[in-house]
Amino acid sequence: MNIYEVKGLIQSTYLIEEDQGLLLLDSGCYCDHPDILNLVNSFTSKKLQVIALSHNHPDHCGGSEVLRKETRCKVYGPKNIHLWYQGLKGSITYWIDIALTY
Repeated sequence: MNIYEVKGLIQSTYLIEEDQGLLLLDSGCYCDHPDILNLVNSFTSKKLQVIALSHNHPDHCGGSEVLRKETRCKVYGPKNIHLWYQGLKGSITYWIDIALTY
């Protein structure tokens, strides 16, 4: 097993190389996805199999959708992660998180 750090805009994400393929811990901000894709694509014989999201903040999962589309990997996260920003309180929290990202 090898672990690679990708330094992002706000935080680092980690790519784990196993015999079966690659696992990404969080996906960083949306703007981090080109650097992550470059690292993933440097492995000619292995594919990104899974992105494991710790939680739904933009600096932890902002790049997950574009990475999923580009690599066709599976994305997993905590139960009910899709409810994180629902409702009025969720909407306010979302915009605060986006502002803090910038």
